[in-house]
Amino acid sequence: MSVLNQSGEEQVEYPLCMEPLEVDDLNFFPCTCGYQISSDDPNRITSYLEKTSPEFPLLKAIQIPYRIDLAENMKYLFVFLLGAVCVHQNSALLGIGDKWPLNSLKAKYSLNPFSGYFNLPKTLKENKKEYVQIDEATANLGVPATLWCRPNDPRVCLIFDKKGNNIGTQISFLDQDTKDVKGYDYSVQNTYERTNIFNISANSLRVYYTNPEKLTEAGRTSTKEVIDDVYVKLKGVWEVLPREDPKVGQSGNFYRQSCFPQMGQHYFYKMTAKINDCSDAVSFFGIYHNGGLIGWGIATYGKPSVAKGGRDWYETVPLLGVKMIMPDRPSCVDDLVNQNGLYSMHTYFVDTPYLIGCLFQ
Repeated sequence: MSVLNQSGEEQVEYPLCMEPLEVDDLNFFPCTCGYQISSDDPNRITSYLEKTSPEFPLLKAIQIPYRIDLAENMKYLFVFLLGAVCVHQNSALLGIGDKWPLNSLKAKYSLNPFSGYFNLPKTLKENKKEYVQIDEATANLGVPATLWCRPNDPRVCLIFDKKGNNIGTQISFLDQDTKDVKGYDYSVQNTYERTNIFNISANSLRVYYTNPEKLTEAGRTSTKEVIDDVYVKLKGVWEVLPREDPKVGQSGNFYRQSCFPQMGQHYFYKMTAKINDCSDAVSFFGIYHNGGLIGWGIATYGKPSVAKGGRDWYETVPLLGVKMIMPDRPSCVDDLVNQNGLYSMHTYFVDTPYLIGCLFQ
């Protein structure tokens, strides 16, 4: 079916659109595959998906309200549904079934790719003066490496070996952002390091892309991939994320949760509905796509801040997003989110994470 636009030219009315496409229509949410879906009727999207993609795993698990008033909830709902439609229509183009090369470093999920998926330098040669080196005593890494942060911003810092290769990330949850959190105590987690970079105190987690216990002054052996493996110390024990998607409900200490478009398939550390105490849970997760590891992430409770004139690193996650991404969770997670708020960050090793879909995952 076609209609005439304001200039009298014929334009296509796509099957999922409530009205003809208008570039400046703020009632539409854009989709990278060419569709635009009216924000007024999410049920029409789900009806289409049920007919064309009955295998889509989360459709039966989510009760879609007719109208959602909160902007954050709308964002998570629509990116999920639109991502499903886009990938369904372009599965051949996106190479479903092929593993993606691990040749990039990007941070932060965003519905709008231009406001997230920040490029991280893979080597110090790529730094271009965006990051400044932290003195060795303040960094206190305990491995032959150096720590680099954006000026006056300790939230996300990068770890480089002595050859200048990016071998890890230090992510920090600032005391100023978590001081009012109730029901969660960082000091008992045996996971975070206390840091004070730029005189800003925080609880910090270090994630390495090579074995930190075997790292020497010679640095990581250069390969075509940006990681050897992903190493992170959780509860005092080094965990190594599987390179292959386990495709089972539980793999070691990681539990399979949901796939989310533009994010990937999540496996959360020790997160299941069977736990009854969330005060000592660490919301670290591995991210998979097309059968392979493509990244990692972590979430925490609180209200994230942004450095003055700095980068907005974190993703604010509404309760609806938590429910969609982590369906197998205890009720105490919802209580903590409602009371404190939740924010997170995804880190990717692939070049186009914003094209991630969830069909056939």
